[in-house]
Amino acid sequence: MTVPFGTDVTNLVATFTSTGVNVKVGAAVQTSTATANNFSSPVTYTVTAADTSTVDYIVTVAGLNLRRTASFAVLAGSSITNAGVTTVTGDVGATGVTGAAPAVTGNYYTTGSTAYANAIADLPLVISDANNTGYFPCGASISGAIGTQSMAPGVYCITSDAAITGVVNLTLNAAGVYIFRTIGALTPAATSTVVFGGTATDANSSVFWVVGSASLGTPAVWMGTILSGGAITLGNNDTLVKGRVLSSAAVTLSNNTITIP
Repeated sequence: MTVPFGTDVTNLVATFTSTGVNVKVGAAVQTSTATANNFSSPVTYTVTAADTSTVDYIVTVAGLNLRRTASFAVLAGSSITNAGVTTVTGDVGATGVTGAAPAVTGNYYTTGSTAYANAIADLPLVISDANNTGYFPCGASISGAIGTQSMAPGVYCITSDAAITGVVNLTLNAAGVYIFRTIGALTPAATSTVVFGGTATDANSSVFWVVGSASLGTPAVWMGTILSGGAITLGNNDTLVKGRVLSSAAVTLSNNTITIP
């Protein structure tokens, strides 16, 4: 489930109904509308039936819920074009591949598979959520290019159609969710980097780029999930660390390394 940005997820109370004998999180019996849990990480509710059989329900409360796209490192609404040797850790989905197929540690899904159909159906919903100012109101506005700077968690909105240009060396300095949103294009120049600093780590922080399209310079070392209704192109030898390439259109790759969070 998606909650408004800034919601304290460490002490949330669930409302639920169950026909089972009991509902537990670990050894703790859960009472609807009463028992609080820390949803900083996924919480597993175990329902026990009268015959002692059990079913687990994993509940994830997220700054942005990726729905059924979450397992994909690369997802294209049409085809993937790849040159050279691209290595992907995570699932890949597309209608087909032109050029050399990426080396995939995960599953490759194409037209006709349920996983691909579900992910493509969910992607516009994820993008819509990410652009929803009720969920994610702009905390800071940036006009034009993002320069070298250090940032705190928040929602950063690009206020014009201008592409995000220039050498971008972003340091994300605290634990939390970072959302960068523009109706223009994400076009960081060559040698651009995004890194965690301060208290931010892979385990406690998430980064999202919600853009009209994306074309990364080469070589760039980028971080985060790129969400776009338009095409996404990674430059030659670009590395996407702890990120995803999720496009409703085409994806172009070239000697890339992409690792899902």
